[in-house]
Amino acid sequence: MERTLSKYEPLSNHLAGSGPSSRRMSFVEIEEVLGFSLPASARQFPAWWANNPNPGRHSHSWLSAGWETGDLDLAAEQVTFRRAGAAQEAAPRPRPESPRGTARSDPPAAEAVPEGDPVQLALTMQWVRLGLVDLDGTASLRFPSVPSAPGLYRFRLIGEGSLRCYIGETADLRRRFAHYRKPGPTQATNIRLNELLLGHLHDGGRVELDVVTGGVLLLIGEARVEADLADKAMRRLLEHAALVAQGGAAVDSPNR
Repeated sequence: MERTLSKYEPLSNHLAGSGPSSRRMSFVEIEEVLGFSLPASARQFPAWWANNPNPGRHSHSWLSAGWETGDLDLAAEQVTFRRAGAAQEAAPRPRPESPRGTARSDPPAAEAVPEGDPVQLALTMQWVRLGLVDLDGTASLRFPSVPSAPGLYRFRLIGEGSLRCYIGETADLRRRFAHYRKPGPTQATNIRLNELLLGHLHDGGRVELDVVTGGVLLLIGEARVEADLADKAMRRLLEHAALVAQGGAAVDSPNR
């Protein structure tokens, strides 16, 4: 927990010293303050910027300084920090002036789009704990036995008082972990995960591996069906659902 908080402490100090009650910052500006790059999930998932009050989360860096996030724009990579309790100030839009000699008319009311069938979806899935990721006799990563099957996976990086989760999806779990164990020279994501897991283990941390390979039930309207994990779109849906369920805190997606 202390390591997570100290990592984002420069942002806490920066916000604590800010004068205005509202501060719009780009992700690049935030990274310059922190001195390191934001995780991929910060650019992919709004939940990463949620004002999560749980201790040890990265959001504590701005909440502890008395600030909250809002007006997130992932496409523009910008977010607004506001002092907690400060009212959002919205500047009134100027009304366009009509050319001299003509009467200004209000724009026509938006035409309602006919309603279609609402999308109703609920799902239930259960992580299955496979075991520990550790080091073999050559100091390389060693993964628990896993099938050559499509599914979701979750690394839980457990440290002293801290927890980070990395969630992903793949068409072949065994092949994916083999790539994490011995990444190719051009496989940037596999290299990043290899270094992350090795570094955590060398620092005395613990890595637990969970997977989902089946048994996911979907309730679509009135129909109850089992999810087809061979379908990439379905795996991505479940991956995002797992990230949202995790709260988006200290979460990163290895699949970029």
